[in-house]
Amino acid sequence: MPDAAPRGDAGGIADRDLDGVADVSDNCPDVANPDQTANEDGDRFGDACDPCPQITDNMAVDTDGDRIGDACDPNPGTRDVSWLFEGFHKGMPAWPGSTNWAPLGDKLRVIAPGNAPNDDGYLVLPLSSPGRLSFDNFSVATTILIEQMTGSNGDHSFGVLVFDDNANKGLDCYLDQGSGSGFVLFLDDDNGVSKKQTFAWTINTEYRITLVRHGTTYTCSVVGPGGAAVTLIATSQIVPRTGADMEIWAFGVTAQFGSVFVAGP
Repeated sequence: MPDAAPRGDAGGIADRDLDGVADVSDNCPDVANPDQTANEDGDRFGDACDPCPQITDNMAVDTDGDRIGDACDPNPGTRDVSWLFEGFHKGMPAWPGSTNWAPLGDKLRVIAPGNAPNDDGYLVLPLSSPGRLSFDNFSVATTILIEQMTGSNGDHSFGVLVFDDNANKGLDCYLDQGSGSGFVLFLDDDNGVSKKQTFAWTINTEYRITLVRHGTTYTCSVVGPGGAAVTLIATSQIVPRTGADMEIWAFGVTAQFGSVFVAGP
């Protein structure tokens, strides 16, 4: 049986996704992406088809065939979907949050002075979707680079929050450099859960923070250059109940957020 004919062409060369870029040069040959520059992690996959758009992996493993690589899949044995990927390549998204954010290249810069308890910067992730009634078995990951520490209260922190509207309480996965605490990864909630482990983060270096929820079990991890990583696990009664119950945030720092990726069933 002869091979199927190409679906399109780019100057006489096969172009399966009809985006005007020949398959031999296309970083997503089966997904139309005429702007080949949207490639957050710089591997061979463009953002439009990357199984893990924040993790450089040219040989991505996808055990369950859901197009989310095992390295970033919250449930690598069952089929999930991408709830959200935003690489901020097109400027400031229309997300609710504080006012102290601005585009910077293909990142978002936040200036969160941190001199007062509410002097932070946050953005609410737009995850509501028709038919999605459960916010469980998911992961949310963000990449962050700190330009400088700001403020005078000794609290310099940044991470991911999930919120429980019924209880009016939250859970955070975050890096912190506070007076007396050193450089630490924290996983804590407003009910008294508090896990921490030393992690020597520094300015002008990008880190990826990931929070995974499976029922009452939360896993908080950070990965830095060269694969240096720390993971914390805790049980919490915090339940995100809507698509507006997750945030990225910073306090007492000037920071650049490079991307956000959320996946679940």
